[in-house]
Amino acid sequence: MRRPAVDRTLAAGEQALLLLNRRGYAPFLLCHDCGATLRCPNCDITLTYSLVQRSLRCHYCDFRQAPPDGCNRCGGAGLFPEGMGTERLEEELGQLFPDARLNGHPTRRLAIDEVNLAGGLLGGRPVVLVIEDNGPGIPPDRRDEVFRPFFTTKHRGSGLGLAIAKRILDGHGGTIAVENVSEGGARVCIGLPADASPGLEASAS
Repeated sequence: MRRPAVDRTLAAGEQALLLLNRRGYAPFLLCHDCGATLRCPNCDITLTYSLVQRSLRCHYCDFRQAPPDGCNRCGGAGLFPEGMGTERLEEELGQLFPDARLNGHPTRRLAIDEVNLAGGLLGGRPVVLVIEDNGPGIPPDRRDEVFRPFFTTKHRGSGLGLAIAKRILDGHGGTIAVENVSEGGARVCIGLPADASPGLEASAS
């Protein structure tokens, strides 16, 4: 990241867009005593560490676990996050540019994760997109209305987003579900069919 360029952009009252293809806070936890990393027991890849969710997660099979107090190999307590994820980037940007508004709202979080994307649409495995935020959530007595056209709890907005998404997914054999998250916010799970259409196969070949 070139800080002078961001400084000039913010000073001009404009927006700066930073792209980082790394989810969570760090790609993995590393033991500084023995060099071991925490890996998925199913896929044998490193587990992504999320500081927001306080969890380790495999983005292939969706295996999750809480961060351990010590290293499983040597028992040492020197487990530290290695590398840069979007959560860590946002944290450091907040320190570098304390007066800037990050992600459109200083206290809101929006996370988009994909489950089972290793096989892809052509690999015969279902694809699930999980969109989660830490907003106020959905009132329990109105949860059944979220897919109704023009339903919204906001003062401004059309209320058509979820209704249109459900109609498209229903037409292609997909699914969509909405639920509240126990620690606050809402989660939308979108299931995409694993079998590709002939057109998709042709374009992917």
